[in-house]
Amino acid sequence: MDLALDSNSENILKQEIVLKNRQSLFPLVILFGLSLFIINILYYIGSQNSFFSFIHTKPGASHTSDSLTEELPNALPYESGDVQSDDKITTQDNADELHKDLPTFKTINSFIKRGDTASSILNDHLKIKEILEISRQSKSVYPLKNIRAGHPYKILVLDDQFYGFDYEINKDEKLVVRKASEGFSIAKAKVVYDIKTQVISSGIDNSLFGAVRKAGESTDLAIKIASIFAWDIDFIRDIRPGDSFSALVEKRFLKGEPAGYEKILAVFFTNKGETHKAFLYKDSDGRQSYYDEKGRSLRKAFLKAPLDLSRITSGYSRRRFHPILKIYRPHSGIDYGARKGTPIKTVGDGVVTKVGFAKSAGRYVKIRHTNGYETGYNHMSKYAKGLKKGKQVYQGDVIGYVGSTGYATGPHLDFRMKKNGRYVNPLKVKSPCVRPVDSKEIDSFLASASSLTKKLQKKENTAVLILAKFNVEKN
Repeated sequence: MDLALDSNSENILKQEIVLKNRQSLFPLVILFGLSLFIINILYYIGSQNSFFSFIHTKPGASHTSDSLTEELPNALPYESGDVQSDDKITTQDNADELHKDLPTFKTINSFIKRGDTASSILNDHLKIKEILEISRQSKSVYPLKNIRAGHPYKILVLDDQFYGFDYEINKDEKLVVRKASEGFSIAKAKVVYDIKTQVISSGIDNSLFGAVRKAGESTDLAIKIASIFAWDIDFIRDIRPGDSFSALVEKRFLKGEPAGYEKILAVFFTNKGETHKAFLYKDSDGRQSYYDEKGRSLRKAFLKAPLDLSRITSGYSRRRFHPILKIYRPHSGIDYGARKGTPIKTVGDGVVTKVGFAKSAGRYVKIRHTNGYETGYNHMSKYAKGLKKGKQVYQGDVIGYVGSTGYATGPHLDFRMKKNGRYVNPLKVKSPCVRPVDSKEIDSFLASASSLTKKLQKKENTAVLILAKFNVEKN
């Protein structure tokens, strides 16, 4: 028993000693934890620079970022920790405040919408008196009443105040309005494009329009190509699946974006197995025109058709059933179906002999050409501005617009041609060529044509692949 009691007493004694030791260490643990907490607080304050900023700031100076910005309105943001000349520290937190004092420039880009006026576009930025002043000043440069839907414009704003207005008049010119010290400065300026020369090739399925779109280009390019070969190819009747083209084109770019086309330097067009070639050449007199590979002009006395890329709805016939009169009678012309308002071009140089209205023909124009030829254009919706009897017109001039006046079931052009007073089929008239390249310049032309051909042939394999792909898909 004594041994047992001694053993228990010893264990109790040990437990009391351990407890006393723990109690003696507890204050030290508390003190250590508090020290760590204080150190962390000081570290956090130091990282935010508040503590150090307090030390370095002169007596009486404010310690807020707002007052610092007011004291240094033109200061640039400093990196955290960089000391300024007055010993203040600019932190990353107040850098944004400094940026607010720099001028802000904003550009608003948009397009004129139907119904827009100069007042409706500018009234958020200018007083009505200022808009009227711009309108008054611009009359002699470009009247603001002439702005048209679809044309791009931009408004320039500096520090939330109107600074300028640009309006694109056409692809070559723009109206430029700028705020001046007194009033406004207004002028026309040329639209400056970046020009890049590219080869564009494609096979043709149903139309030149479709082929150009397949090549990722605008239909404006199709119109340009059609106008080059307008004397040799009827792009309404002659196009066949399997035709192709390859063109060396000057493309316009504005701020990196495609913005139309300049000149087509050369183009090969394969139609029904025959390749037509066109090269742009400027002669010693400064005149530019297109010629074939032998220097013969592509321009002829008459265009193949008076409309660009329309369709024939009725041909030349000795006996045709009239859709309105319900009788058979001769149709001494070619009907071209097109949208109302489509421009109508004179097929050749000549003099206007009649501008009038008839019950059957509606609004019509007649033109006398050389060598006994006369052409007539019927069912117009309206005439070209300034067109009148006796006026000299030149091949390709717009003389009117497609309509459905007179005996017509829909908008179309009834085109007719006479030779020495008798009607002839316009599609069968062989038009003579105009002047070729001068014999003194033929060597220069041939060298130019050879150089352009080499540039086109670099892409010839691409054109063949596109054409082959078309034929495979078709079969």
